[in-house]
Amino acid sequence: MSRTDCKADNMLHGGEIYALGEIRQDFSVNINPFGVPEEVLQAIRAGLTNVKRYPDRACTVLREALSIRLGLPGENILFGNGASELIMLLVLALRPNKALLPVPSFSGYEHALRGAGVPIDYFMLTKTSGFRPDRGFLEALVHLNAGDMIFLCSPANPVGNTLSKAFLMELSEECRSRRIWLILDECFIGFLSDEDNRTMRQEALGNPYLFVLDAFTKRYACPGLRLGYLMGDAGKLEDAIAAFEALDGYQDSADKIKECRAKLTEEK
Repeated sequence: MSRTDCKADNMLHGGEIYALGEIRQDFSVNINPFGVPEEVLQAIRAGLTNVKRYPDRACTVLREALSIRLGLPGENILFGNGASELIMLLVLALRPNKALLPVPSFSGYEHALRGAGVPIDYFMLTKTSGFRPDRGFLEALVHLNAGDMIFLCSPANPVGNTLSKAFLMELSEECRSRRIWLILDECFIGFLSDEDNRTMRQEALGNPYLFVLDAFTKRYACPGLRLGYLMGDAGKLEDAIAAFEALDGYQDSADKIKECRAKLTEEK
């Protein structure tokens, strides 16, 4: 594949550079330009001694440390293989009938929704509004029903702007009253000097229809680790996991494995 053959609209995610040959700078990803902090590299090297063991499914040590860092109970944190896995988990587990997406926005939301067969309403952001969702976005909620879903990102990807705490509070309360799932992606919030004043992490604890996403990927420049986390109501997180594990797809996969085994036996 040549460089000219790789179209941006064919890329499912940033960082898909491996078929392009030597790349000096990859501008398809938005991560810490200063690279991986030395403390993180040291922790990775130290952790390699445990590669002979299966990982702790409960992420006990990490959960305790992040709980202290964020000021959240550990039961309100769910870890995943990057934020992308958690986005897909929410879509598949909550099964919205429809979703509302601002445009432009991170393509991963659309890919997850389309992969699950969820119809999407697009809200076009404009230059006059600074490419931020505004009062018109709030008014668009009248076209959604209970159980539908909204994805937002603040700081926004790819625009880079932020949404005010007042706007997010109003939106989250409106979603709660209408029983609409609001998924707020805060994966870039670590780049803000006033992160603690901007985040909606604490608000998610008291709003069962608000989930907040974050990851180690951007701020620590380590996308290869695939380490994201979801914050929200503990009961709703448990419900989402249970719903995901109960998906028909798991049974379909088991049936497919049996089918493949039968064919392999026949070939022998």
